[in-house]
Amino acid sequence: MYVGKVPQTSAQPTCVGSWDNLHWVEGGGVQGGSYTNAGESAVAEFDWKVPNTAKAGDKLTFTLPPQLQVATGADQRFTLRDASNREVGTAEWSGKNLIVTLSDFAGTHFDVQGKVKVSLQWDRSQINTETGYDSAVDGLLQFSGCGQGALAGVYPKDGPGGNTHETSKAGQYRGKKTVDEADIYLTDWTVWINGSTKGTETAEGGFRVTDKAPEGHKFACDSAMTSPSDVVSVGTWSNDFFYLGSIINANNYADGGRYVGFTGIQNTFTGHNFTVTCSEQEIVFEFPYGLSPQTGPIVRFTTYTETKPEAFSTQTNTATVNGKDYTGYAAIPGSGGFGTGKLGGFTVRKVVIGSGVNIPSEFTFEYKCEQMDGSKIVSEEFKVKGDGTDYRHFTSLEKGMSCEVKEKNDQLGSPEPRLSWIIDGQPAASATFTIRDPKENSVDLIATNTYPEDPKEETGSFIIEKQLVGDPAIVDGLKDKEFNFTYSCNDEASQKVKASVNKPFTSEKEYPVGTKCVIKELEEGTDVEQHIWSHTLTPGDGVITIGKGQTAKVVATNIYTPVPKGTFTVKKVVEGDAKVATDPQYQSKEFSGEYKCGSSEWTPFKVSAEKPFVSPEFLENTECEVKELDTDAAISGYEWTSSVENGKFTIGKDKKQSIDVKFINNYKPKLGGFFLEKIVNGPAAGLAKDLEYSFNYVCGEKTGPLTVKAGEIISGPIDIPVGTRCKVTEASFDSPRGTTWTGSITKNGEFTIEEDKTVQITATNTFDYSDGGFAISKTVGGDAKDLAKLAELPFEFKYSCKAPTGGNAIDGSVSVMNGQTKHIEKIPVGSECEVTESDIRHDGVDWSVTLSGEDISVNGATAKFKVPSEDAPALLVKAHNTFTQQKGSFKINKIVDAEAGVAVPKEFGFAWTCGNLSGEATVPVVNGRGSVAVSEEIAIGTECVVSEKDASIPGASLATTWENQRFVIGEKDQVVSVTATNTYKAHTGGFVIRKQLMGVASDKAKEKVFTFDYVCTKRDKETARGMLNIKGEGSSDPVSDIADGSECTITERDAHIDGTNWNHTISNDGKISIIGGNSTVTVSAVNGYEKPPLSPLVPLIPLLPLIPLLPFVITPIIPPTSSVPSQVAPQAPAPQQPNKAQVNKQRTPLAKTGASVIGLAFASTLLIAAGVFVIRRGKKKN
Repeated sequence: MYVGKVPQTSAQPTCVGSWDNLHWVEGGGVQGGSYTNAGESAVAEFDWKVPNTAKAGDKLTFTLPPQLQVATGADQRFTLRDASNREVGTAEWSGKNLIVTLSDFAGTHFDVQGKVKVSLQWDRSQINTETGYDSAVDGLLQFSGCGQGALAGVYPKDGPGGNTHETSKAGQYRGKKTVDEADIYLTDWTVWINGSTKGTETAEGGFRVTDKAPEGHKFACDSAMTSPSDVVSVGTWSNDFFYLGSIINANNYADGGRYVGFTGIQNTFTGHNFTVTCSEQEIVFEFPYGLSPQTGPIVRFTTYTETKPEAFSTQTNTATVNGKDYTGYAAIPGSGGFGTGKLGGFTVRKVVIGSGVNIPSEFTFEYKCEQMDGSKIVSEEFKVKGDGTDYRHFTSLEKGMSCEVKEKNDQLGSPEPRLSWIIDGQPAASATFTIRDPKENSVDLIATNTYPEDPKEETGSFIIEKQLVGDPAIVDGLKDKEFNFTYSCNDEASQKVKASVNKPFTSEKEYPVGTKCVIKELEEGTDVEQHIWSHTLTPGDGVITIGKGQTAKVVATNIYTPVPKGTFTVKKVVEGDAKVATDPQYQSKEFSGEYKCGSSEWTPFKVSAEKPFVSPEFLENTECEVKELDTDAAISGYEWTSSVENGKFTIGKDKKQSIDVKFINNYKPKLGGFFLEKIVNGPAAGLAKDLEYSFNYVCGEKTGPLTVKAGEIISGPIDIPVGTRCKVTEASFDSPRGTTWTGSITKNGEFTIEEDKTVQITATNTFDYSDGGFAISKTVGGDAKDLAKLAELPFEFKYSCKAPTGGNAIDGSVSVMNGQTKHIEKIPVGSECEVTESDIRHDGVDWSVTLSGEDISVNGATAKFKVPSEDAPALLVKAHNTFTQQKGSFKINKIVDAEAGVAVPKEFGFAWTCGNLSGEATVPVVNGRGSVAVSEEIAIGTECVVSEKDASIPGASLATTWENQRFVIGEKDQVVSVTATNTYKAHTGGFVIRKQLMGVASDKAKEKVFTFDYVCTKRDKETARGMLNIKGEGSSDPVSDIADGSECTITERDAHIDGTNWNHTISNDGKISIIGGNSTVTVSAVNGYEKPPLSPLVPLIPLLPLIPLLPFVITPIIPPTSSVPSQVAPQAPAPQQPNKAQVNKQRTPLAKTGASVIGLAFASTLLIAAGVFVIRRGKKKN
């Protein structure tokens, strides 16, 4: 047997008194009288008592076995009080010893005793956890100290760990903790969670654990309250390993979690698998991604209260796990007890003052007490020693009695003393007084005899005398044993001395008369096995005064009281008729019994009416049980009954030395009778099993009716004389509908009453079934698109009926059309039938069936019923199918991407069409994102299209891209996500310069590079500046990305060519406006180049004849503004905006000179040709 790892001390406990009646208190860790639940504490209880010699400061000890220790949180010190809340003593734990110390209560009360109960728990350090501890194998748990006791207990050995567990909750009280100079009381709670728990909060089976603080309690969210333990713990078992701080989710991913509302946790974020939120009134554990079913998660947290919980009470707390409540309990350990003592009556002590010859050592008194009305008188003579410590206590006196105590001076030759009385500490002329209530203190009398002092003596010594009281053998064995004392006189240091019965201690030193010495006896070495030790000193306080010419004496008396024992006596009482009561053979007949006391086994014994059984002795307070055995109890020809009076008792109860137990047997002559058994069988027996069947019997003079049910056996009359002839007949009854029956009775119901035998008559009825049947009707409904087509299908039903007769089931199937009813026949009445409709599967449609009808029960697609009788209403199973169209839906997501500074709408409108359904939706957008769910349910297979309403804004371009703009609902409960992304860009513009050349000398400019400068501003801020080159006729490089609203000025640099006259124009004098969205403005710059004018030497007169030829090239004459012909002036058109249709109109005329450019050129050519012609003709003539 494993007895622990710590060696036990050999020191003996201090014992003034004893404890006994040790037992477990049922509940908590104790089940069936044994401490078997190692997870909880156990409460043990025992009685204690001390002798009347006990005084304040005396102690007794209760010692635990090595395998147990005080429960965590139990009080280490407590007070024992009586019913009036007076302190009887205190109890305090010192290691595994509970030490009870008496108060002043012990000095003023008698029969001081009490009860203590303590919470205990297993001490794992003293148990081999690999093998465990079982009192049935290793021996009972042994308690010691000032008493002996043994209790049963089992501590299971450590077994293999597991990874999963069921959901449950439990608490463990931790006790007091001081935080910020305030006391709080902590309880740890643990919730074990089944890994298969699956919630509905998320797709992964997320759920939460919620716990609310009990009334008067709060949750500890600050680690300072639980240090050094963690303020909260989350973990899980997996693969025989515990992951602290992590959870394995439904995807088998291990990760930590987040801690909210806690103080003192260094790392409040370790992962995403759980979130625990703490407040004083609630703590919540969230598992958003569910749990792995192969794991065993555990959460632990702590509650506290500022009010100390009541010892031995129970705290209750409920946690809600995935919507289901689980309640845990925490037992509050404790240590407590009470004490009591007796008061009342009166005491008499004797004190002798002075010395002399023949002063007696013992004095005789007498008392007389009587009621005022003379109804009762009590008197007695008694003796008291004159050492000042001896006393007599009288308690059997009624309240209110008037008493008088007198001392008898019957010592011949003794000097005459002066007698004085002190009553309750006050001097009195005589010892007369009134008895108080028994619950009050006794009346204390001290009779003092003062003898003349011897004036010659001036110093004296003292002696310590040892006396022993107890069993003679014990006293004889201790007469030479030296006991330890200390004494101190006046201010001297205390000295240690020894004294025995045969060798008292006498002080060698003489002390001055009047010196006070204090003598104390030490407890060490005073114990005697199996005896209770107590002691007294006379004088009671051990203080003596040195007198003249005498030796002061202290008498130290050790009282050894055997542990009280007792017996029990079993007496046999035989009752019956005169023969049994008087026949000597029955008075001497031995009967068998057995008894069990304490932890002993059952022990047999014999007892008779003449010779009672007397048991061996057992310790006081031993619990016993006695019972009589049936062996040898029968007497031929008689019936007998037995009973036990006081079969369970406690040894020494009510201070009885022997407990009386009675075995009482009562005998009656035998009579006869009969039993009637009713058997109902046959295929239809079940329908007749609840009927009552009536019978009539005739037995001689005794007749009467009997009623019995199927399967019953009832008793007929049992007081029928033996030999009586009887006849039993069955009355008629109504057979259940749908059945037929036949019947028979044993021996046709005739029989004779026999001795020592009860005749059994059996009446048998056989029932059979008639045939029946049932019907099935079919209806169809729902919102499926193909409902009309589905309603035309045949619907198949399968049925299976178990006949009441058993055997093979009757199976079959039947096809029923919508709106049709089919009948199934030839099914035995009473058959148990099940009808199940076969599944109908159709794409995009959910099928369900509803079964109904009278007298049927339904489980899903199966109806259950019992076939009724043929004359009962027909049973109809109504089957209604509902075909529900499977549907889905969609949502519209809006994404807006805009350049900085572009103000976009806050909501966007959409229109949608799904088959024959259509609607509109508005999507609000915040920070570029928005979404709205379309609540319509749309049938699977429906094609949908979504369009956006006008979302353009001024000053910006819009580009829209789509995701799933067209889609088809393809699955049940599908939610299609449609996304429209709008991209907005602010408008910018630009321009290009187009160079045109005109005039007769324009050929000279075809290779010339023309240079332009431009500057653009917007609200006085320059937005663009640059230079452009154009070679000959053509266009410049385009200028782009100019801010919308800019004003630009374009100027051309000098472009003259030697030998020509140069003139130019530019659209709108080179000023243009940039309009956003018009990417490029075309600016025309026209340059005209002409030859210089002809010299005036050319005569015009010869040309005059040609003038009539010019009208076809000369426009109508417009009066010139000058008399000198003007040069050709180019004219640039207005700037052209791109993407705008141009109106066909005549080219802008040049400066108004009276002729078109072509006409003038033609006229000039003719004039020149004419001049040449005239000159050449002149030369020929010459």
